[in-house]
Amino acid sequence: MGSRVAPSVEGGGGEQRQSQGALGLRGTVGELRAAYESGRTRSLAWRQSQLRGLLRLLAEEEAAAFRALREDLGKHHAEAYRDEIGLLVKSANAALREVEKWMTPEKVWVPLIAFPATAQVEPEPLGVVLVFACWNFPLGKQSNPHQTLSDS
Repeated sequence: MGSRVAPSVEGGGGEQRQSQGALGLRGTVGELRAAYESGRTRSLAWRQSQLRGLLRLLAEEEAAAFRALREDLGKHHAEAYRDEIGLLVKSANAALREVEKWMTPEKVWVPLIAFPATAQVEPEPLGVVLVFACWNFPLGKQSNPHQTLSDS
């Protein structure tokens, strides 16, 4: 299984190079990593704004999503809503309600020998991930905040 590479010609010299890696994602992943490393993705406000943005996108592009799911996969409107759009909306709303709780540090037990120390577990993002989705559920499996985490 070889990787697909889009060759590009540099300045007329005939030299070929790999333009964006096997899937053309090198630049995108670099931008995502830079955003993560800047620390801006850690705040509650940023996370909530991303979830609200997902909900807004789904509302604004719902008709186009239904059309694409019908044309590409033959999904009926009801099936597309149940398995894709509706599932995403429900999940994003649930994540919006729960994200603050998920970010709250949790106190944990410390042995008496460590007195007077206290300890807590602070949920922290670990970095950037690439999610591969199955072709027959392109939105529900790829973009669902709950599903993506529980399947990994």
